Amino acid sequence: MGERTTENMSLIFVLLTLLYFTPTSCFTFHKENNACPRLLEYPVKAFSPHCYVNPNVLSSTPEMIKQNGYKCGTYKVVSEDGYTSLIFRVLPQEDDGREKGQPIVLDHGVQVNSAAWTWMGNRSLAFVLARAGYDVWLANQRDSGYTTHIKYKTSDYRFWTTTLDDVASYEVPAILKTIASETNKSGSIIYIGHSRGTVLGFMYASEYPDEAQKYLRGVVALAPAVYLEFSFFFKIAFYVAAIILRKIPIYRTGRFQKYDYGKKQNMLKYGQAEPPLYHLSNVKLPVYLFYGKRDVYMKKKTVKRTFEEIGSNEKEYFSVPIGNDDPKLQFGHNDFISSRYIEELLYKDLLKVLNKLKPKE
Repeated sequence: MGERTTENMSLIFVLLTLLYFTPTSCFTFHKENNACPRLLEYPVKAFSPHCYVNPNVLSSTPEMIKQNGYKCGTYKVVSEDGYTSLIFRVLPQEDDGREKGQPIVLDHGVQVNSAAWTWMGNRSLAFVLARAGYDVWLANQRDSGYTTHIKYKTSDYRFWTTTLDDVASYEVPAILKTIASETNKSGSIIYIGHSRGTVLGFMYASEYPDEAQKYLRGVVALAPAVYLEFSFFFKIAFYVAAIILRKIPIYRTGRFQKYDYGKKQNMLKYGQAEPPLYHLSNVKLPVYLFYGKRDVYMKKKTVKRTFEEIGSNEKEYFSVPIGNDDPKLQFGHNDFISSRYIEELLYKDLLKVLNKLKPKE
């Protein structure tokens, strides 16, 4: 078997593994309004108890916001490195009192966009927070489909030659500046991230701690993904790919660091052979971590490590559902955006935490 064929088979193996475990809410190629938790359930969707009709399928985030009874505000955020991203706001209405509400920005994980916070109808976190009186803003990262570039089209490879470091350094602050400007509530914004969205929040808050405190009241991390510890099946898949591609996965370094370009390029970029670290000890904001014991991407020990390294005096971490050890109810990685029982097992406790982050007098 040729080297190229072996390499392709390895990549296909990893891809199929990810497809099997990834909720279908992460994809946008549904042909109908059916929603199922996994791709393999679509052939039996007609009688599967796990599939249901979701009118939000095939809709854009603004359409979902309007379909659920709210007006949508759309704002263009221009980052210093040339990317223009759209962010959406669940606009306050005359009769809901949210014009004085505390701003919350929701930042999504990998393979999805802001629809992750709206696709479950009135059970979606965006609308739960709106009903609770918050001024809700939805971020879109630069690979979300809601982004353009001043020079490059999305078909140009240079559009994609960007890193999470760039998003944290340019995009996150641009979003926060926009929200602060529109609401005049700098210092009271709550940042809620899921998965990759948590990483971006911690990158930003550790790299620019003074600026973060200027804009943010606190950070809430759902499935915090700073340090990864994959389940056994995923480890096998990635090790096979690593052997064939002759490249050690970056997550195996055990370091919260900037992108590794290789020693020669690192010297040019950073002035040192190894990528610089992000120091969580610089994070002085209140931080609350929510994780799940069934998360295939991380374990309690990695979440605990993140918690211990954070420099804030006001911090807590919880396993969801809080105070409930029933194995059947423990959250997985994407349950934080798609669990059938998300209202009773997550939102209730999340809202209690948010009450602790009321604006300072």
